[in-house]
Amino acid sequence: MDTGLANRVSLSFSHNLGALTENLAFLELLRRGADLSYYRTASGCEVNFACRRGRALDELVQVTLSLADPQVRKREVDALTEALEEQDLAVGLVLTESDREDIAVGKRMIKVRPLAGWLCGLDA
Repeated sequence: MDTGLANRVSLSFSHNLGALTENLAFLELLRRGADLSYYRTASGCEVNFACRRGRALDELVQVTLSLADPQVRKREVDALTEALEEQDLAVGLVLTESDREDIAVGKRMIKVRPLAGWLCGLDA
């Protein structure tokens, strides 16, 4: 999807910001060589991107504009934590507009990073 064209011809840019953010993450994950799908947990929660490099699923990524709303935070963190446990992965990633933190959940770590920095390789 050409996000520039979508913004140019759309009358509702702000309403599309979440979809555009997900699209940017999708395109960057493809550029980084991931084979992508979404992931649905056993309880029905969804994770935006399940990334495979080769045969192994090696990264789970959620994308949301912000974790400021407690309901959004719970939904995104719970879904990612459940998926990490099911896939026996230690670290998951949440990309947001500007949030930055590390969330420890049991043996799992969820890194919350700003999308812009992640796109530039500043995701440590």
